[in-house]
Amino acid sequence: MPVAQSCWNSAGCVTTHRGGAALRKLLINPGRHDAATSVALLLLRAVPALLLVMHHGAEKVTAFGVGVADPFALGNRVSAGLLVAVELVAPILVGVGLFARPAALLAAVGLGLMAFRFPWWDASFLPEYQTAVALELARTQRYLYLTAFAGVLLAGPGAFSLDRLIQGKAE
Repeated sequence: MPVAQSCWNSAGCVTTHRGGAALRKLLINPGRHDAATSVALLLLRAVPALLLVMHHGAEKVTAFGVGVADPFALGNRVSAGLLVAVELVAPILVGVGLFARPAALLAAVGLGLMAFRFPWWDASFLPEYQTAVALELARTQRYLYLTAFAGVLLAGPGAFSLDRLIQGKAE
């Protein structure tokens, strides 16, 4: 059990807190929601996560580093590793509700960078699909994933998540 620490806050009062509680609240915080909202959050987490893993994340592992852009000059393998983190690891964590908020932040930031920096990427390597409609669909898909993960980031994963089970055991 961590030792309680006392410190002065901005109002000049002494506050006491436990060392790991703030970090635990940041990493594992499912939020407080009723059953209907938790079911909605489960759908908001699980469906986009499953789709992102099936249609983008799994192929990043099977063809690791093939056709990966290197926008920040980090090297092809590093960029491919970041894509695996954004399109496979983070969605799996969000989908099961484990460290859902940090994983949703990783996925939202990564997908946001891809949507705004590389809106053409999904359709650009298939010349027969380089139409305005295909390029717009590729961009729209990333925006939808980004919006879903941003919703999980703001609301938390809900009661039907591993974060809630861990939080319940910690209390």
